[in-house]
Amino acid sequence: KPGGGSGYRLELQSGRERWVLHLPPAPRAATSSEATGAASRPAADAGEGPPPGAGAPPPAGGPGLGGLAPADPELERAVAWAAGHCGATLLQAEGLADMPLGSLLRLRASGLRLALAIHDFAAFCPRPHLLERLAPPAPPRFCHYSRDAARCARCLGRGAAGLAPGFQESRRELARQLLASAVAIVYPSSFLARTHDELFGGAGGAAARVIAPAGAAALCRAHSARPRRPPRPPRHIAWVGAVQPHKGALVFEAAVRRLAAGGGRLRVSAYGGGDAEILARWRRLPGLRVRGYYRAGSLPALLRRDGVDLALLLSVVPESYGLALDECAAAAVPVVAFDHGAVAERIAAAGSGLLLAATGADDPEAAGAALASLLADLLDGSLAVPPPPIPPPGQLPPAASSVPRPATDAAADWLELYRELGIRWTG
Repeated sequence: KPGGGSGYRLELQSGRERWVLHLPPAPRAATSSEATGAASRPAADAGEGPPPGAGAPPPAGGPGLGGLAPADPELERAVAWAAGHCGATLLQAEGLADMPLGSLLRLRASGLRLALAIHDFAAFCPRPHLLERLAPPAPPRFCHYSRDAARCARCLGRGAAGLAPGFQESRRELARQLLASAVAIVYPSSFLARTHDELFGGAGGAAARVIAPAGAAALCRAHSARPRRPPRPPRHIAWVGAVQPHKGALVFEAAVRRLAAGGGRLRVSAYGGGDAEILARWRRLPGLRVRGYYRAGSLPALLRRDGVDLALLLSVVPESYGLALDECAAAAVPVVAFDHGAVAERIAAAGSGLLLAATGADDPEAAGAALASLLADLLDGSLAVPPPPIPPPGQLPPAASSVPRPATDAAADWLELYRELGIRWTG
């Protein structure tokens, strides 16, 4: 489901021909011309259209909590039609968020092989970032991979009333079977692959591999041309990313308040938009300038233009990869983050940046105090943070590092996977 919206995007490849089908959600039935409107050749050449109404039901449980229905018969019919049309033998699911896991299993049973691209924890929970919904006014928090049935039921029930008893356990069993039946499972990081292996008892472990996302061409160019900077106390600190509680916005707010109360001179900027209430409070904090949204790929240039020399990536939930880390590395800006998830592993592999203990990340005030203390040590020069390394010319960085990855490298890894699966790519 592109962009988290309703409906599906189905891509077909047969020899040199390629189609892109947009399957709108029920109950509005899709005509043949609508369903093939984005195809790379006219619908008249594509033969008979997909079945009427080939789409997905509206997400259950309201916005932000979809994928609760275990099956979508209309999606199954649409995929079967498409596979029959182009002779496909492999179905690649690009992410499992909002996907009907039972339908994917049935398509596998029908003879289609499955390749799964896993981007988050949607296999483990319909809340793919593992944010536990608490009773208001408490903000959501990381559930720490909860397996407590009652706790999970309370959390999901706050977004979708009337779920059957044992819903989460049944869904996780479907996910385990799905992982076990896949011929390939691609993760963006070793962290995500390892954690899924632990959560699902090794299901799909033999089919797992890591292919890191490609950095935008502009990021790779910026990284290769970036200046070397000697370590020095930071003069300009920046929040980077979506302004949301689970991204650490409350931790950041608490830290800025503490630093400002200490009377020191402070220059802090916030790049990114999000929660309007939090942003309104941030605009009243002394020393903090809220710069708001930025275009994708433009962050390295903004950080260099504004002289930022330390970035904060404060997600209180483990990130599966951390594209913002690529952008900071492209601008030669070191990062402070919590010691969990792929971001922490990539910072450690690069030998750059600083990590905060993740044990207190659920408590914004305590974590804010720890962050303020760390930043105070950096500002007075009693602690230094090493900048992201620049590999020598012609030498590739470690796969787990913070260096943006060229698209050609990522494409070569995918093509190698398809070759191993017996897929001929002739485009």
